[in-house]
Amino acid sequence: GAAPVRGRSGPSATELKARYEAEDNNSMLDASLQTLSEAEAILGDGQTQSDVLEGYTAGVRGEIGAKAPWVANKLGIATPQQGLATAEYGRIMNAEAIKQMSEQLKGATTDRELQKFQDNLADPTVPNSIKRNTIKRMKALLDRKLKLNASRIKEITGGEQGQPYPGADGVTNQDMGGTFS
Repeated sequence: GAAPVRGRSGPSATELKARYEAEDNNSMLDASLQTLSEAEAILGDGQTQSDVLEGYTAGVRGEIGAKAPWVANKLGIATPQQGLATAEYGRIMNAEAIKQMSEQLKGATTDRELQKFQDNLADPTVPNSIKRNTIKRMKALLDRKLKLNASRIKEITGGEQGQPYPGADGVTNQDMGGTFS
């Protein structure tokens, strides 16, 4: 093997790898938090009636309300606003997106709770109040994981975050418009 370099400063290759993984993970966690915030906004604050339909036929009523509002209105099954809100929630919180968000929380909670997240958020029969509580819990766990990653990055870098580092293509994060840590 190669002799160790004496007097070398800066993080080791293992530390850099851990830092890059934490930074990459943080960008995914940020995206998940944004998605959950959008879904939370669509569901409303719980003080007023949400436009997102709930119940056994919510998905069908929402689709009809969004794609054929005149039919939904005539049948009295959904207003155009309810149709659009329900369809938008379904688009944002599709099964694949929910599964990916849950995967990011592995290790932060139990597999049983992760499955409950998926079940609650993807099922239109689950009341919106439970969906709101589920989103709040997921956001808290994601935020905690973000902070843990940030502290790892800070520990590795000695508190110097956002230093430029070259990617595989030699482009630094500053070349792309800023720092991402």
